Amino acid sequence: MGTIQSGLAFTVSGGAGRPNRIRNGQTPPGGHSVAEWFDSSCFVLPATVADPVHGGVYIPFGNSGANVLTGPEIVNFDLSAFKTFAVTESKRVEFRSEWFNAANHPQFQNPSSAINTGTTGRILNAPPSRQIQMALKFIF
Repeated sequence: MGTIQSGLAFTVSGGAGRPNRIRNGQTPPGGHSVAEWFDSSCFVLPATVADPVHGGVYIPFGNSGANVLTGPEIVNFDLSAFKTFAVTESKRVEFRSEWFNAANHPQFQNPSSAINTGTTGRILNAPPSRQIQMALKFIF
């Protein structure tokens, strides 16, 4: 079974709301990498605004929309192989081998999307790499 999918959309956030988007930001100048998946300099926090009713200040919502950027693509192939051996006329042994993420292609998750943090734009997580399981089954 195989899965090939473009990346999942995600929203850049900042503080209590969304930042202002001043340029596209989808691809950083050096291209996509796990250290910099999107150009974080394209997103800035809006200026604080005085709240005349309640006093103090607040940060308004910026102009950046929801789900404006796309994360890494998913390429995954799972394989399985089975072989049955006859032991006697009524008894069999079945060997199975199952390979998950058989091509061992990294399946990175979306990057950190909160601006003004030390991890903005970095991919910090990925599920496990290739996994293989084998089983022997006696059928009687």
